[in-house]
Amino acid sequence: STGIVAGGVYGRDVVTDEILELQGQRPQTIWLFEDLFQVAYEVDLFGRVHRAIEAANANADAVAAAPDEVIVVVAAETARAYAAVCALGEEIDVAHHSLDVVSHQAEITAHQYEAGGNSQYDVKRAEALVAEVGSSIPTLEGQRRGALFELTAVLGRTPTEAPQDVETCRRPPQLAALLPIGDGAALIRRAGFVHPISRSS
Repeated sequence: STGIVAGGVYGRDVVTDEILELQGQRPQTIWLFEDLFQVAYEVDLFGRVHRAIEAANANADAVAAAPDEVIVVVAAETARAYAAVCALGEEIDVAHHSLDVVSHQAEITAHQYEAGGNSQYDVKRAEALVAEVGSSIPTLEGQRRGALFELTAVLGRTPTEAPQDVETCRRPPQLAALLPIGDGAALIRRAGFVHPISRSS
């Protein structure tokens, strides 16, 4: 490390006044200038400076890797939200089919009761099952809408700008090929998902 300090003072100096008196001259008020130049070097006896340099280099590497980390996170969140939208779409279809089945069974149970084939308890139980299955559909639709909002947010879009393929997706994505075993970074590089978003975006 180096440092320079400089300054000036306008006044009288005792030494200068004595010299002038010896020469038979009158003391004078003059400018006095001072400057100081310093140099210091720290001997790294215990490796503190070396470790600090290594830590700084590691921090620089971490900062340089930050954009790649963001890309991986965004890609993972996009894939997760997309898979959730499609999986919930399939669950909703299954729930609608189940509602049709239990509704038909409830009608049969009611007809059997009217014909004297079973009790009123059977009818109420069938109706309760219809209500239970039907009540699960709005919850699934709300979850699917939430996943769709999350997906559009990750893509930097509004919900009205969601890709059409996502709106109609009713089956979870499938792997295009088996994934070789390896470390996580290699797995991300080699992963191949059937992703309609990449084709439509």
